[in-house]
Amino acid sequence: MFSNQHFSRSVSIMSAGKGRRGAPTLGWMLAALSLTGTAFALPPLPPPGEGGPVLDPVDPSTQPPAAPSGVSVGTRTATTVALSFRDSSPYETGYQLQRRGGGSTSWVTRRSFGALSSGATASFTDSDLTPDTSYCYRVRAYNQYGQRFSPERCVFSRDSRGFRVWRAQLEVRVADRSDANTDDAVFARLNGGAVPSGNITYMDYGRDDFERGSTFTYDLNLDSIDDIGDITQITLSKEGDDALCVQGFSLLVNGMEVFDRDFGSASSCHWLDTDGGHSPTLTVSHAELRAHPAWAGYNHTAAQFLLAFGIPNEELVSRVEALVGDSLHGEDLYWGNLYGPAVEITRGCPASEAECTTAHVDLDLAYSTWLPDPEVDVDFDLDFVCADGALSIVTSNLEVDADSDWYYEVLGLGLLEILDYKVRRGVEAAWEEISQTLDVGAECRVNVTPEGGLSIEAVPKSGGPRVRPGLGVFKGAVDSPVARP
Repeated sequence: MFSNQHFSRSVSIMSAGKGRRGAPTLGWMLAALSLTGTAFALPPLPPPGEGGPVLDPVDPSTQPPAAPSGVSVGTRTATTVALSFRDSSPYETGYQLQRRGGGSTSWVTRRSFGALSSGATASFTDSDLTPDTSYCYRVRAYNQYGQRFSPERCVFSRDSRGFRVWRAQLEVRVADRSDANTDDAVFARLNGGAVPSGNITYMDYGRDDFERGSTFTYDLNLDSIDDIGDITQITLSKEGDDALCVQGFSLLVNGMEVFDRDFGSASSCHWLDTDGGHSPTLTVSHAELRAHPAWAGYNHTAAQFLLAFGIPNEELVSRVEALVGDSLHGEDLYWGNLYGPAVEITRGCPASEAECTTAHVDLDLAYSTWLPDPEVDVDFDLDFVCADGALSIVTSNLEVDADSDWYYEVLGLGLLEILDYKVRRGVEAAWEEISQTLDVGAECRVNVTPEGGLSIEAVPKSGGPRVRPGLGVFKGAVDSPVARP
């Protein structure tokens, strides 16, 4: 077993050559110009003071002040957002923190500041915001010579419902028509440039993805997604020029459908393409997402009830396959097919042990070379531990069946760190949601089932009997939209 090793890869950049479709790149053109000799070259400018232009020095104290680089966003609630910015000029008279949004297109000053000492930070918490609404902020720096503005920073106030998200999935339906499939990389985003931002998943499973006439549901990363309000849009996009025609797609949160769009028959599918006037990107806006009946009808109590049955093996496999596939994007590693299914998760304890807290994971990968691509088999364990009411997950016992060069490529992905973070986060979010619904304070007990699933039980701190979360605990009727597996 190897541990605590770090590897880096060098990246070479071609400075000359031709780009896609034979178009010359900038490097190629510059190289060509450098080979033309001096026949078309302009004479160099003489240095200042020798017949060349003489520029007067600019006194910055007689210019408008430099604007701050931007606004930093701190803690958000449904009605407030914490903001800050740093001084960037010794010559300002003052600053104004301005806002627009919430139904207004005009900039309004929310807080004025005098001159700040060099490098000082100014902070302000904006209040009286409307929940789940976009606001944009900028800073105006000014003095007697003029003004300059920082770049805008936009942010969504939180959803007042505060429902935790422990799973997000996207079902993609590819049309059954000629050329509807794609071999290009396809990715999804659940938020955009406004805070919260940074969510993205490259959808790559150990199967033939996005084949003609296929319907498949992909697990998505939960980066920048804490509660349901952090899902501010849906973006489905692709790279390359191999078109994809989507007949429909659905977003599921915590196993419940919250949005669906259907384009009708295969002949009316939506093309994601760079040709024919099409766009490679399809986006559902915040307003459209919130207006969908399934979003308004989301029933969190019903979603919590699904957790009563634990996390089945199928879900664990899908989650691991999703995050590994996402991490493979842009790497020389890809899903293999020599050792069986792309991802297998089994119980990591002898059958004689009644309780087991270890799941064994087997990944089937391959390494791209100019030779027949060699297979890379990766095995490791996920260890689940409950202590003092907190659930933790760690990886251990890494084994890689491959040549050492390929092994370094595997570690270069930071695969175990990714698994540690993303699997742990998804399962812990589920446990935190479960614990909030219990009638009494409780600790958790984890058991990997014979089928390779995960059972989470609550044990009251008073020493009472175990309770399977959700049964006899949740309040309210289960009358939500139909849950999908």
